Amino acid sequence: MSYSAHMAKLLDKVRDTFGATVTYDPSGAAAPFSVRGVLEPPAQLEETFPDSYVTLFVKLADFAVPPAKGDKVTVAGQNYVVVAVEADPEGGARLKLHQAS
Repeated sequence: MSYSAHMAKLLDKVRDTFGATVTYDPSGAAAPFSVRGVLEPPAQLEETFPDSYVTLFVKLADFAVPPAKGDKVTVAGQNYVVVAVEADPEGGARLKLHQAS
C-alpha cells in the first residue's frame, strides 16, 4: 500500500473517531451540506481572532467544491465564517473559523 493510501486511511480514521457532523454552506451557488470534521481549539489565541475562532480539520475529498474563504459553517448551533483554508498535500485541510457575530 502506498504512502498516500495509508494517509487517506489515517484521515478517515481520525475523522470517524474524533469528528463531528457540521453544516457547510459554500458561498457560491452550491447548496449547504453535512460534512464530518475534527474541531481543534486554538493552541494559542491570536490578536486577529481573539477567543472567537476554532480550527476544523476536514478531508477535502468530502467536498464537491473546495472549501474557500467566506464559506459558512454551523457547529452545534454556533455559526462561523471560514477565514483561511490550509490544505495539506495528503488530502486534508484545516479551516480557520471565525465566530459569526
